Amino acid sequence: MGILVALALLTKTTIYAPVIVSSLLALAVSARAQGRQVLLRKLMMVYGLALLVSGWWFARNLLVYGDLDVFAWQRHDSVVLGQPTTAQWIAQHGLGATLQQFLAVSFRSFWAQFGWMGVLIDSRLYLFLAVASLTVCVAFIVWLVRIARHPALVSRYQRWALLLLLLVFLLVAAAHASYNLKFVQHQGRYLFPALVPIAVAWALGLLEWPSLIGQITTKLGAARSRATMLVPVLRGAAFCAFYLGFLVLDLVCLYLFIVPQLGG
Repeated sequence: MGILVALALLTKTTIYAPVIVSSLLALAVSARAQGRQVLLRKLMMVYGLALLVSGWWFARNLLVYGDLDVFAWQRHDSVVLGQPTTAQWIAQHGLGATLQQFLAVSFRSFWAQFGWMGVLIDSRLYLFLAVASLTVCVAFIVWLVRIARHPALVSRYQRWALLLLLLVFLLVAAAHASYNLKFVQHQGRYLFPALVPIAVAWALGLLEWPSLIGQITTKLGAARSRATMLVPVLRGAAFCAFYLGFLVLDLVCLYLFIVPQLGG
């Protein structure tokens, strides 16, 4: 774990918070029955090893950039000096338009905006992605409500895991939003460190929709046993449609947009 944390520290500052939170919780869970001294010893071992492996890079940054610029943030700001700031953008376009632009571009570039933000896909495909995302989000929220009403449906370990995933997502989303408070960087790639929580939410949403359909068919008069038998079939169909649909989307993006505009 110490080596993994060190690799994260050497990779990108946007993953620092998720990695540190995840490793802290993992260490706390592994040592919960062994007492505080064991936990402290594990913390010292893991993070001591992480700093031992990665510390040379931060020492190098101090020597190269000076001014205690350990993460090279000051150097980055000086390099992108001509880049539009959020304050300038708000003054020019207004707060509402800036928020709308932030959400729209973040969504599009998270899914499919290539060539350093220069290659977009057809607007109808973005609409399809928006509808699919909204559909899955609604189902995931329904699943969360059902779990809140019936906590026994998930184990204690699963509840902690879900809380960890939610915390990771919130930290990544907050980092994306906070960075855009300074510079206009509406790039969905800043959400990529939260791909695991997002993927889990999608999977749970896809699993929940067939249950919702089963409940609706039961209320409409169908036999409960028939509706129960329908749920596994619908779940299989939902996942097949998901994989096939996004496989086709990948091929469409590659051969209709990326290759024609970047292939030369």
